[in-house]
Amino acid sequence: MKVSQKGLLASVVFGLILCVSGCATQQSTKASAPNQTNQNEPQISKSIYFFQHKLIAQWLYESDGAFFSDLKNGDVTRFMEVASEVINPEYANNIVVTDLAEHDAVLITFPDPYDFPNCYFVLMKKQGATFSYYTYEKTMDLGEQNIGGVLGGWTAEGSHLNYGPRSYRTAPDFVKDVLTM
Repeated sequence: MKVSQKGLLASVVFGLILCVSGCATQQSTKASAPNQTNQNEPQISKSIYFFQHKLIAQWLYESDGAFFSDLKNGDVTRFMEVASEVINPEYANNIVVTDLAEHDAVLITFPDPYDFPNCYFVLMKKQGATFSYYTYEKTMDLGEQNIGGVLGGWTAEGSHLNYGPRSYRTAPDFVKDVLTM
C-alpha cells in the first residue's frame, strides 16, 4: 500500500489527537517517565505501547521506505519529536537508534519498560523491497522460568506476531535472534 507523505502525516496527527483526547479525562501525565508516580504509569504505558506497537510500525510500512532510510542515515529528528509529543521529552531523550548497516536493519533501544507489553527493543529489517518489524517485549514475571521477554512483531496488515518467550535481556542477543530467524 502506497501512502503519500501527506497521508502519513495525517495518520500521525490523528494518532496524536487520539492520544491527547485520551488524556483529557485523566490527571496530567507530564511527570517524566523514570520519576513518575504509580498513578501516571497506566497512561504513560498506554502512550508507550501506542508509540512502539502502532505508530512506529505504521510509519515503517506506510512511508515507502522513507522512514527506514531516515533512521539508517541518522536523521532521527522527527522520530524524537513524535516520541516527545506522544510520551514525553525525557523518555524520548533516552531512546537510542542504531544503524545495523551490515544487516540492512535499524535497532531502536528504549528505556526499560514499566509494564508489559512495552518494548525493550525494536528491530526493523529491510529485505529487498519489503520490511519486517520485530519487538522484544516485557512480559509477566513467571517465577523460576527465567523469561526475559517475548519476541513479537507486527505485519504490514496490522497483525501482531508472537514468536514466544526468550531468556535474554540484551540488545546483541535480540539482534542475533532476529537476524537468524
